[in-house]
Amino acid sequence: MTIPVGAWVRIELDGPYLAYTYRDPTHGLSAKGCKIEGEPDAALVRAVMQSPRATVRLEHGGFAVTPLRPDEREALGLHGPPPWMEVFSPPAGPWRRDPLLAKYLHPSYPDDLQARFYFAAHGQVEEMWVRLTAIDPEIGGYRGTLLNTPHTPAGLTEGDEVGIRLAPGVPVPVAVDAAARADLREWSGACSECGFDLLLEPVATIVARQFPQQPGVPEMFTTRCALCAGTMMVQRRRG
Repeated sequence: MTIPVGAWVRIELDGPYLAYTYRDPTHGLSAKGCKIEGEPDAALVRAVMQSPRATVRLEHGGFAVTPLRPDEREALGLHGPPPWMEVFSPPAGPWRRDPLLAKYLHPSYPDDLQARFYFAAHGQVEEMWVRLTAIDPEIGGYRGTLLNTPHTPAGLTEGDEVGIRLAPGVPVPVAVDAAARADLREWSGACSECGFDLLLEPVATIVARQFPQQPGVPEMFTTRCALCAGTMMVQRRRG
């Protein structure tokens, strides 16, 4: 079972402990709490909330950790994080306040989401986890760190920085690679069928394939949507 972050739990050490899990910036997944002596009571809750006596590093597993049930939390009055968590809580990223992105964020890891990666050159699509780190205004989305390595040999690996944005017609956020980023910078377009607004190949590549006799790149052209094969009108941005 995955240990949730930001949760009240019972941990078995040299006896049961009541603790709260959090992510330490140095040691990773951890918990702070106090040993349960007899029945949990108000004194134990005060100790855990104000001055926990034990710190457990959970990053590498090996511990029996059980999240408290809602009725157990209610009985002890544990309705949220303890005051000492302010020390370990970095400022929430703006993506956590983005109503359009809310449903995609992992409930226990609210900076993480699954994004769809289109590897057009390989004809492959994969979904991988990304940890968001910053706003990416150039693409109208966010930047993040890739948490997986794709099966497709596309030059990406775990730890790489990637761009993520929402795109019409796709049920999950979409990764924006260098080619798509360049296209967004200079071109605009949307599918008349599904609304998808990304080109998954460089415009020059698309034009050379569709219009082999065309000298240069036209200011406006139509192409097939990479998502549904509908018609996409593409035009160069002005200014």
